[in-house]
Amino acid sequence: MWRLEPDQLINYTGVVMLHTFCIYPLTAFLYLTRFPEVEWKAAVHIAKWVLIYIGVEWVGYRLGYITYSHGWNCWWSLFFDVHMFLMLRFHHTKPVWSNPMTILSIFFYLILFGYLQRIHAP
Repeated sequence: MWRLEPDQLINYTGVVMLHTFCIYPLTAFLYLTRFPEVEWKAAVHIAKWVLIYIGVEWVGYRLGYITYSHGWNCWWSLFFDVHMFLMLRFHHTKPVWSNPMTILSIFFYLILFGYLQRIHAP
């Protein structure tokens, strides 16, 4: 749905590894360790992280470091970021209940963007 583009300093594999092993785990750690218990503060916390992620993605897109395909765009990323941060907290507090929700979420995106149809197409 989106692709992180390499530049002169780091190739595609390096970009993916940097995000997979450094950026995503560190932001998840910061997001969860500073999660407030007060409901309205939790909503602000989630909104802050969604805005950070979508802002960084938008800048990356405008500079050519991110490309979209298969109908994905910044609006879908915004929707996904909200969903991701909600599910991350849900998984942290109720992992048994979040696993079936995660599986349903995966199928939602696979079906919505026609990925399952592309697999079975001749």
